[in-house]
Parts: sequence; structure tokens; C-alpha cells
Amino acid sequence: MWLAGFAVYVGACNPAIARVRGQVVAVEPVDDEIEICVSGPTDAGSTYGDDTFDDPECWSGVVDDELPSVGDCVTLQVQGESSRLEVEPASGCAAQGE
Repeated sequence: MWLAGFAVYVGACNPAIARVRGQVVAVEPVDDEIEICVSGPTDAGSTYGDDTFDDPECWSGVVDDELPSVGDCVTLQVQGESSRLEVEPASGCAAQGE
């Protein structure tokens, strides 16, 4: 019984493994995925992983959202062991001087 409850809890929670915010400097196809690179990267609420980033920081995955344009301030998010890369509009990117 406890295991069934635990499985439901974990499935419902599904926290983001990593989130980063920055100004888009490149959006390019790589194999079957999209690579998005951001400058001025900052942690945007990761629950696991590094809190230091390269500049530019490049993440890739399958993007179902609208692709950002160079210069946009976005938050990128990867989920678990999935190849999904979520892209959300953001504000406060260091590269924008905000």
C-alpha cells in the first residue's frame, strides 16, 4: 500500500531536473533535436544538478513550444530522463541589462 502511494506521489510531483534563464544567442537543429544557447545564464529553480554554467550555456532536446528568437530572454527546462526541452518567456536576463 505504501509503495502504491509513493508511486502516485512521485508521478504527480515530477519536478524539473534543471532550469536555466538567459538571453538566447543561438537556436539550431542538431540531429532530431533543437539546441538553444543562452548567454548570461543563471539558475532558475533547478532541483538537481549544477548551479554553475558555461557562457554561453547550450541545452538541446525536443521542443514542442514555439522556438525563441536570438535576443529573447527565456527559461529552459529539462525534465527527468526525457529528451523534452521546455522553453518559457522570461525577464531579468543579465545580458539584457535588466
